[in-house]
Amino acid sequence: MKVNETVRHYLGMLLGFGLFFLLAFGGWELSEHSEWFGNLWASELNRWLLLLSCVVLIPMLLLKTYSFFWGRGKLIRTFKQKARSRISNCEDNDVVRIQGILVSLAKPLVAPFTQRECSAYTFRFSEKVQRVNARSRTEEAWQTSKYVENSKPFLIKCEDALALIRTDEAKVIVHFDRVHDESTYMKDSGGFLTKEENESRALALRSIGIEPRRFVGAYAEDLKFEEGVLQPNEQVTALGQGRWIKTCDEHELNHLHDEGIENIFEMKTSEAQQLIVSDAKYLLDDVKAQYDFQNNN
Repeated sequence: MKVNETVRHYLGMLLGFGLFFLLAFGGWELSEHSEWFGNLWASELNRWLLLLSCVVLIPMLLLKTYSFFWGRGKLIRTFKQKARSRISNCEDNDVVRIQGILVSLAKPLVAPFTQRECSAYTFRFSEKVQRVNARSRTEEAWQTSKYVENSKPFLIKCEDALALIRTDEAKVIVHFDRVHDESTYMKDSGGFLTKEENESRALALRSIGIEPRRFVGAYAEDLKFEEGVLQPNEQVTALGQGRWIKTCDEHELNHLHDEGIENIFEMKTSEAQQLIVSDAKYLLDDVKAQYDFQNNN
């Protein structure tokens, strides 16, 4: 069960207040048993500085710890610990990391908002809501209304070799490269949303199964669309287990067999290793790394 941003906001406030009072109680207790700390705690300024510093630093430390052991930090280490391989050097059942140009396979997907052809997309639709902050004041914030991921098999080309990426049960990480909110709305001279803006919104919403709500002059103006795609000719990396297969045995690869390509390296999720695919910059080798890789292999 996923928790939306508003619930996380109130949970964070509750935990923050709880942590503050716990630290305050601990500070008073410690000041009675330690002369040095008691002298420090006696100053009201010192008390506030200690409490506020701990309330800020402890959550930051917990987030860093989570990232290192379970989040992005672990993912980055998992990728970087595995040396990048040439597709042509891969062997059956090897766990390898490859990187190359994405090549679409069969009919591509169409991204909801930008209508770009792609092999995978991530799309988030958010609406503005009102919530109360720690100062008991009302504020506006974005809350996710729907989050959609979709993908289909595609090819990665590295020099003269190809890898078939089976995205079924794979972890596909697509970074958002389009953000459309109030700063980029298309409006006419009267401040209303243009016909083009309304039509693009309606198309995006209907593509994810939501019927647009119409108001006077504009509908649902406070919307936010975030979208990322894996599209042709984009650099993509994959980490997982694979094996060599014959193109003549797979109907979807017959066109490659007709082009004289007899074998292709197939990567997919296995019992031993989940396939991870991404275009995130923090997982891709940079330009210099690609140059060094080409010259050292």
